[in-house]
Amino acid sequence: MKNNLIIILLFICVSFSIHAQNSSIELKITNIRNSKGYIRYAIFDNEKHFLSTKTGFIDAGSVNAQKGSIKIKTNNIPDGFYAISVFHDENYNEKVDTNIFGIPTEGFGFSNNPTLYFGPPNYKECLIEKKSNTKLNIEIKYYL
Repeated sequence: MKNNLIIILLFICVSFSIHAQNSSIELKITNIRNSKGYIRYAIFDNEKHFLSTKTGFIDAGSVNAQKGSIKIKTNNIPDGFYAISVFHDENYNEKVDTNIFGIPTEGFGFSNNPTLYFGPPNYKECLIEKKSNTKLNIEIKYYL
């Protein structure tokens, strides 16, 4: 009886572990103006590194741009709170290009699609809670 209980408990733990490992975030990126370059994304779990292109994200990647919309699915993201940034790297240089006034010349977007005024949103404006498999829509914005 005791051995059966241990086997059942192990089965439950493994089942929860497998479910957590397969947990995903699916991003639907919309309003992509053309098929040039990549759509790049980063998922952040802390404010300190938010919007960094080099460090501090728990997941990042890129997919070929496609005019209109695309879907990106990430796996093995634990439940928690995250902020997501996306940009359309039309010229493959791995950064958001700006003009001489600092206005982005390539598209960008954020989780929660916050209203932007002067500069990027802060971490808390983009914060989402991920539970199990989460689906988000992020609209790319172009200023130029």
